[in-house]
Amino acid sequence: STTSHFPLAMISSRNSASLAASDPLVPLLQAQGEPVFLTEGSPTAETLAKLLFDAAESFRIPVLRVEFWETPGCRAVYEKE
Repeated sequence: STTSHFPLAMISSRNSASLAASDPLVPLLQAQGEPVFLTEGSPTAETLAKLLFDAAESFRIPVLRVEFWETPGCRAVYEKE
């Protein structure tokens, strides 16, 4: 079988901050018109890997695993159990 790697990215016209919805900075940034990407919990690499996995599945993209790289030597992996 062939394995394909498709880089998934959250794309916006401007850079946005990833923050927990409960973060006290959210209303301040939104009041300034800054784009923010909100997560239910802390926006860790693990949280974002699962979010990308779930998004791919919701678009019916076959996905077995998501690797979310924070730096060239550090990543989080999410695989469905």
